[in-house]
Amino acid sequence: MPLSPDMSAYIAGLGIAESNITTLLNGTDLDLAARATPAAVAALRRVQGLEGQKVVLYAGTFGRANDMPTVIAAAEQLVAADPAATFLFLGHGYYAPLVAAAAARWPRRIRLVGAQPRHAVFSWFALAEVAVVSFLDMPVLDTNSPAKLYDALAVGTPIIVTNNGWTKALVARHGCGWYAPAGDAAALATRLGAILAATESRREAGQRGRQLAIAQFDRLALAGQMRQILERAARPL
Repeated sequence: MPLSPDMSAYIAGLGIAESNITTLLNGTDLDLAARATPAAVAALRRVQGLEGQKVVLYAGTFGRANDMPTVIAAAEQLVAADPAATFLFLGHGYYAPLVAAAAARWPRRIRLVGAQPRHAVFSWFALAEVAVVSFLDMPVLDTNSPAKLYDALAVGTPIIVTNNGWTKALVARHGCGWYAPAGDAAALATRLGAILAATESRREAGQRGRQLAIAQFDRLALAGQMRQILERAARPL
């Protein structure tokens, strides 16, 4: 059971019959997402001193595969151009020192939040105007199924992706996000600036993403599908 359409296509290309392949996306926890109420998000915004700020969030691993130097450079370009923009980095990993250095250059405008417990992550996503889902420009990474994508959409936060694979097609088809090419900090910063300026279209994209998450990305529903698939596979021929 591959986790993305592109993974399924790769497996089919190896000669496996498509009838024997079922794609199950990672999905998200809609019950936890529901805890990110307007009151909870407003309290988090107040505690973090983010009233009046337009927040961009990168949440997840600061890994080598995540194209973090590009994201950090885009964050610096964005906050330099827009005094109302704040860029939050939530997580940890290889490039944490690079994030910390940018945060030191831009106090409070770029912030290294650090890792958060699973139940708290959804309020951080809901706090943001847009979430960044970034990876290096490599075909193998275009196939991945990043958890942060589903978590953002579950709380109605639109996304910007840098994969050139199925996630790019997903946001275009469902109108729940945008694409910027990997490795191009200027293009990412420009796209983010345009998104922050387009309040209504951003809100509509978030609503479409939330509806998509409810319809297709419910982890409990996906678990039920997996159980059915495994039970069918276990039946004697």
